[in-house]
Amino acid sequence: MTKLRVFGLAVLILSVVLTLGERAFAPYHGGSPPQTEPPQTSTPSAQEVIVRIQGDSSGYGGASFNPATVNITVGVTVTWVNEDSVPHTATSRDGIFDSPTLNRGQRFSYKFDKPGTYGYFCKLHPMMTGQVIVAGQAGPTLLAAVLTVGQEVPTPKAETPSGAIGSAAMVLSADRTELRFFLGYNGLSGPVTAMHFHRGKPGEAGPVVRTICPALGIACPAGTSATLTGVWKRDDAQQALTTELVEALLKGELYVNIHTGLNPPGEIRGQVKLYQP
Repeated sequence: MTKLRVFGLAVLILSVVLTLGERAFAPYHGGSPPQTEPPQTSTPSAQEVIVRIQGDSSGYGGASFNPATVNITVGVTVTWVNEDSVPHTATSRDGIFDSPTLNRGQRFSYKFDKPGTYGYFCKLHPMMTGQVIVAGQAGPTLLAAVLTVGQEVPTPKAETPSGAIGSAAMVLSADRTELRFFLGYNGLSGPVTAMHFHRGKPGEAGPVVRTICPALGIACPAGTSATLTGVWKRDDAQQALTTELVEALLKGELYVNIHTGLNPPGEIRGQVKLYQP
């Protein structure tokens, strides 16, 4: 099996998974009562967008929603924070949400669970308007890795076959609770003794965060060439796919490592990265 065929097989499996699609997840939605606290100044997370209600020295005439148009995906929360000296509301034109009267420093949140364009205004100052544009839920995230001798830390032994190669294709579910992976390798010095996900940046040797094989009574494939699949979940009893590990994964801080008898620390390694067609 050539290097191109190994990588091509992983990509083919990935294409099949994309054709079959991912499970749908229905997020909770609803409004929350206002809470009095100082206006937020930190950067909002990917799951929350802040709309600031701001005025100027001219009084009501200068008040506005900032930003006036918000683009989000399903499942994201929009929070309105009143930073003006006079009260305001955030009221949708179709009755989907309606905040209480917000005094300075108060906020109101609403989680959007359906795609669409939601226009809204301030009931106390009807000329103040805004809109929230909600796109469909974000799809799965595609990742890939090419495993080579040259990426290994520490450097494999001199007698390691220079043509040893591997590839991995991965699909992270839309809600980031499940990672399906598809691995293939060829031309190793001998049978695989272990295979793991490690946490570490390129050029670093990091700790094991997920054992691929042997695990749960499943032995590693025999021979020097093979393919295998697996699933890593947030609710796994051991070595779970935590939120912290997902963040590291998306930052390129996880890698796949294949170990052999000749190279116990690892013979081929590949940093997991966002898939680039």
